[in-house]
Amino acid sequence: MINLVRGLSKSSGRTMGFYIEIKAPEFHKKHNKDPASKLLKLLNHHDFTEATDPVIIQSFDSNTLKKLRYKHKTRLRLIQLIGENRWKLSGTDFTYLKSEKGMNEVAQYADGIGPWINQLVIGIDFFGKVQITSLLKNARRKDLIIHPYTFRADRLPSYVSSFDELLDIFFNEVDVDGVFTDFPDKVISYLEKTSTN
Repeated sequence: MINLVRGLSKSSGRTMGFYIEIKAPEFHKKHNKDPASKLLKLLNHHDFTEATDPVIIQSFDSNTLKKLRYKHKTRLRLIQLIGENRWKLSGTDFTYLKSEKGMNEVAQYADGIGPWINQLVIGIDFFGKVQITSLLKNARRKDLIIHPYTFRADRLPSYVSSFDELLDIFFNEVDVDGVFTDFPDKVISYLEKTSTN
């Protein structure tokens, strides 16, 4: 995959990179596996070592990210994914992470957050104003990158009538730095269209 992406970058003349998620660390730990260390070793072998390299590592598990930052001293960009405690994705307390104190802690080991879109926007009020949660303010105070998930054209929130309207809210009102989507062609089309206006 690394060779493929490097080849595509060279042939297209565009920088392409990797946004890698480390999943189910507790499951791997039970089986004496350490995917975070293995991943870092592989990336380092291919000379991906700096924050400026086109690599971002994400995880819902805060301990995994802390280990990468503190134990392995990686300078690669790290993103703390934020779920809901009821999803039982890891031992991470997401309710705490969303608080101001939690964001202060995240800022010590991560470069940004990947929140669920419903954790950033509740909806649109009677006057047409977008209702943005305090999570945005808490993250921006710490200069954290914000990459919410998952933007789907076939599963729109009730407060929008089109995918472009959803993107417009998040890129212009919420002012996110990027999005996770299952419809990259539609997001690229939207960004190209709005950048020419």
